[in-house]
Amino acid sequence: MKSRSCKVARTRSCSLRCISTDAPQQQQPTTPFGTISILKGLSAYEHAARLLLEPGSAKESLAVVATARAGLDSLTEAAVLLARSRGISWGEIAAALGVTRQTVHARYRDHELDPGSIPDPMPAPPAILETTTALEVPFGCPVDSPHGSSYQRYPLEIYRLANGTRIAIVGDVYANTSLMNASERIMAAVQRLVPGAEVLELWRNGSISGTPGKRGRYAWSTGTGGNLPADLDQLARLGLDLRLES
Repeated sequence: MKSRSCKVARTRSCSLRCISTDAPQQQQPTTPFGTISILKGLSAYEHAARLLLEPGSAKESLAVVATARAGLDSLTEAAVLLARSRGISWGEIAAALGVTRQTVHARYRDHELDPGSIPDPMPAPPAILETTTALEVPFGCPVDSPHGSSYQRYPLEIYRLANGTRIAIVGDVYANTSLMNASERIMAAVQRLVPGAEVLELWRNGSISGTPGKRGRYAWSTGTGGNLPADLDQLARLGLDLRLES
């Protein structure tokens, strides 16, 4: 039995892989983000540690510490449920965690048959809007060149999540080359401006691509001419809420 849903690791190039908390299995493409349930704590811990070394960043580090703590709580839940699925007793689990059997039993028993029902213990702090600008994308040149014979401008917003990840939301423009057809050039332009950022396409001109949300439909750019629908609930748990108003 897998604990919760499929966990996904984020990579800059969007080489998307499914990470199960159970035995190794065949990996399948999905979205660029690991669910907040397990993976959010790792990079948040590292980011908080870096902030503590920077003068004047102690207050900001506290919010990131909260995110790291929530990730650890969820990792514990996943490990407990995986242990139970493999026949490990509640007593052994309690001993490993350094708590009483009653404590661990009360916390996780009701979720043993439905691990996906465990809620995220703590939402991430809201994403910070760092930049709103126009992304100049060169054409008539090699994809990785910053200088072209012509340029097209796309609206761009850069958000920073609590774990330090940056999301570049690039909007489509009716008169421009479509986001899909220009995805390689857009990805290269974004990486020159914000290295390592994930590119989230915002389709506002009648496209059926992506997931409906505020201002249009959202999809993760692969940077190779394709895209993947964005899990907006997952992004909201990471602090960037682009969902339609309920």
